[in-house]
Amino acid sequence: MLRIELKQVGRIFHWRWAVHQVTDCWTDAEIVCVLGPNGSGKSTLLKLVGGVIRPTEGQVDWDGSRVRAGALGQKRQMMLLAPDQRLVGPDVISHLSTLLAVYEHQDAGVWTVAKGWLDKFQLSLRLSQNELSRGQRMKIWLTALLTIRPMLWLLDEPHQSGLDARGMELLEQEIAEHRAAGGTVVFTSQCPAHATQLANRVLLLDQGALMFAGCPRQLASRQLVDGDQPLDGASDNLGAVVRGL
Repeated sequence: MLRIELKQVGRIFHWRWAVHQVTDCWTDAEIVCVLGPNGSGKSTLLKLVGGVIRPTEGQVDWDGSRVRAGALGQKRQMMLLAPDQRLVGPDVISHLSTLLAVYEHQDAGVWTVAKGWLDKFQLSLRLSQNELSRGQRMKIWLTALLTIRPMLWLLDEPHQSGLDARGMELLEQEIAEHRAAGGTVVFTSQCPAHATQLANRVLLLDQGALMFAGCPRQLASRQLVDGDQPLDGASDNLGAVVRGL
């Protein structure tokens, strides 16, 4: 059973808290939306969970063990995808070969699965990194994710990654299927509709602080704004997010 615990997690950048004292717990078969306006700390939180950066305060635990950057056993159970993420090799085939090796996912038939996803995305193994558009690079990363299928998917702003309508439709279908199979997906968004339509749990961040954690329906009924004005301690941008629920 997957259990991710955030314990008073914080990170400072340039003498400012990007994320501060965030505490929450995620288990298997969950879709979590980390919601908030620009600069609220969403991407930083995902990187902390993924072990890409270290917390300034607190810790992130994976099944009782602290998440560490060099812990390959943990890394192989998660994958972080972000907009504008470049491939790890000069072309599609080297990118996929590297990731399949790192994740020790080299069973018989794995390339058949990968090529099947490339066909759905209308892409080829022979394409070089410089030939790919922003959205196509995201599709190559998704090909790796959907071929390897780690337990935890960390998706940073997937709806702003350049995916076309068909690519986004496929991703949302696979998110639902991954949860049904017992996997967990954590994604970030600025759009409240993504939280209500896709997630069963939402974290609302504002200026690095956790303003709410619970189900989207509970957030929609919580008073975080007074009319058009945010309550004390909240940014002006938070009101637009909450009113969209």
